[in-house]
Amino acid sequence: MKRKQHIGRFLLLPLFTLMIMAGGALMPFGASLLQDAYISREGEVLMLKPVSLTLQQDVEIRPLLRLLKLLSGENFLRSDWKGETNLTPSEAVNAAQEAISLLKDEELLTGLEEYRDSLDSGTVIVSPSPLSFVTDAVYDQKEGEGPTVMVSVSPALYVSEGGEFSAVVWECNLTPYRQPEYIVRVDDSSGKMVGLTAQSFYLDFDAPDYDGALMAALQADRWSRFCQSYYEITIQDCQPVFQTGSSMAFRLRHTLESGETLELPLTIYENHTVFNR
Repeated sequence: MKRKQHIGRFLLLPLFTLMIMAGGALMPFGASLLQDAYISREGEVLMLKPVSLTLQQDVEIRPLLRLLKLLSGENFLRSDWKGETNLTPSEAVNAAQEAISLLKDEELLTGLEEYRDSLDSGTVIVSPSPLSFVTDAVYDQKEGEGPTVMVSVSPALYVSEGGEFSAVVWECNLTPYRQPEYIVRVDDSSGKMVGLTAQSFYLDFDAPDYDGALMAALQADRWSRFCQSYYEITIQDCQPVFQTGSSMAFRLRHTLESGETLELPLTIYENHTVFNR
């Protein structure tokens, strides 16, 4: 019995020694596995950190302001829109009329006074195609009737060149009988005017006894106040860009929440004004 115990103890010692040696041999391999796992995990964390920072820096900008910025430049694509719209054609024309009325209240536009009754009563002729394609507009005005306004309204899709932003815009043309047309762009989502060409007060830039440039600058300042109220933004700067013998151009600057600059172009001519076109 004692002999068997002695033999068991004799065999146990070499076996224990062998286990220690095997464990020692495996320790570098195990440490290497742990190190690789740690490095892999840290690498994933490092790769995720820049993405997290980028998402935190992404600031929401109102679609209306994005649209104004898009239309203020030339880097966009335009196509006729045949899909669903938020506004009806009548609502788009009403929005255009409202914008014109607000601008007239600020003494920034003229005309259309004698046609107000026609517009309010709805006695207008609606053309299904843009007036630029109508070579000889027919007003169908009968004897004894008041003046008539021809209206052309159609939606268009505007897309940024990169495709990251798009919006539907109503292109409204209001042409009083024997008068220059009023061209108004209306945002389909907000119903706000986002571009305009219209008749304005006459300015003589060449008259020696009349400071046309000063009067244009005063008009540009009024436009700044109008934009602040109408779009709920802050115009930080309204400086002239260039002047010719018959016009003066300005840039109305607003800083967006993202830090980008929104520059709304405004050109005042002798007898009409072009805004954000």
